[in-house]
Amino acid sequence: IKIDDGCYEIDGRDAEGRRIEVTVHPATLQVIELEYDDEVGDDHPRRDREGDIND
Repeated sequence: IKIDDGCYEIDGRDAEGRRIEVTVHPATLQVIELEYDDEVGDDHPRRDREGDIND
């Protein structure tokens, strides 16, 4: 866990073993961005900073 641009950034792995990066709002602890790597190594953002889901 580290602080980046005023938000918490958490690096880890999900239940399927993929590397993930989660950005969390420091006051509300709302997940504002979730990125993961697939088998090919491509980053896949799941939420933008407003919390909208992007595929």
